Amino acid sequence: MDPAKLLEELVRIESTSGKEQEIGEYLADICETLGFDVEKQKVGNAFNVIAKKGRPVKVLTAHMDTVPPYVPLRKKGEYLYGRGTCDTKGSIAAMLCAGEELIDLTDDFALVFTVREETDFIGAMEAVKKVRPKFFVVGEPSSNACVFGQKGIVVMDAEFKGKAAHSSLPHLGESAIMKMHDAIARIREIRLAKGESLNIGIIKGGVADNVIPAHAEFTASFRTTGNNAKIIGEIRKACRGSQLRIKNSLEPIRMPRVVKCKKSVDLYPAFTEMYFWKKTGGVGVICGPGKIEDAHTKDEKVGVKELREAEDVYTNLVLAARV
Repeated sequence: MDPAKLLEELVRIESTSGKEQEIGEYLADICETLGFDVEKQKVGNAFNVIAKKGRPVKVLTAHMDTVPPYVPLRKKGEYLYGRGTCDTKGSIAAMLCAGEELIDLTDDFALVFTVREETDFIGAMEAVKKVRPKFFVVGEPSSNACVFGQKGIVVMDAEFKGKAAHSSLPHLGESAIMKMHDAIARIREIRLAKGESLNIGIIKGGVADNVIPAHAEFTASFRTTGNNAKIIGEIRKACRGSQLRIKNSLEPIRMPRVVKCKKSVDLYPAFTEMYFWKKTGGVGVICGPGKIEDAHTKDEKVGVKELREAEDVYTNLVLAARV
């Protein structure tokens, strides 16, 4: 199989989160044709595709779903454009082509393709109940570099209460939005370590321009490289006077370098399914064609040369891993 031709077919199938049934059937059929023992593991209204040979100790895995909206396939020069080209149908195409070769070269191996990575990670949570490898490769765009860990994340909500009044009489009211504004200013002053970042993602508040707002709230996330407890402590100070909720706190991951790679990076900037595969007790890397900078954009793309290189990278990683 040619990973570029295969990727074209995958991108033509819309598979935004919650709509993975068609691509799941397509991938299951290919895996059966290659000679794998295929299980469709039910997850909600869709299913993970688990294609095994023997009792898998090595796994190549990537997610089938994409973020909305669907962006159709187009070709320009040496690049394939469209939703999922790098996140992560490019990885899937290269893994399938590697799997075509690996099924005759190694035993106890699996391809695992999951659902709903872009929403709640339930696909990966269910997959690790069925497959518990000693070595795994998570397909995500990394320019085919091996990434031996990922940043952590802290997600928080802060809600502020005020007192409504006519905007012409501000002394009779208390602005929840101004309280939120001051807290956001303090949040932005938190000293972050190298590689850490903050995003204020959602702001809500107020009912009209002539009413002093009695309610306001915001949601923010931090990408972390160190101990999350330190940042959470700073968040609590910054958001004093609010109803604060830490929605999620997941620590950074660092993996031992169990394989040698031509290109390597210490930490992936985003949260990935590595978190759940690590819980199996195995070790692994994040690796895939394309750049994360292109993911989730209208110009998401992957280079054909890099896509074909990924096939060889995946094959070599599986063969080289000593577990």
